[in-house]
Amino acid sequence: ISATTVNAATFKLGVAIEGGGFVADRWALSGTASYSLLNRDDHMLVVAPQVAYYVRLADKFYYTPSLTVGGVFTSTDGYNTGGLASKIAPFAVEFRPTKHFGLGVNMFSFTYYFIEGQSVFSLNLLSDVSVSFRYYF
Repeated sequence: ISATTVNAATFKLGVAIEGGGFVADRWALSGTASYSLLNRDDHMLVVAPQVAYYVRLADKFYYTPSLTVGGVFTSTDGYNTGGLASKIAPFAVEFRPTKHFGLGVNMFSFTYYFIEGQSVFSLNLLSDVSVSFRYYF
């Protein structure tokens, strides 16, 4: 779940669900679907696979950079369109207080959208913070 307020006129609220598992030593592969409400009448849905690499920094604390590439579907003032979405999260971390539970935080990411021939690139430093709760089987 993430929430962003850029200024009084710009607000973003997002929710995502993710499922996956470890496919090799320290490599995790998952699928994610996220929905974002952008301002009052703009909506975005992203469905994508994600790959992440886990590096143990300390007991129960991990560095977890990830790459996500998939489809994006948007609705703005009743106009619907789709395209490509990608996100690199180079500074994500996760705290695992128990064997089955993890708390992740990402405060910096690069995002790129290609929608109807238009490219949009953004660098999000503390402006698109996300917090994730994970359960490990």
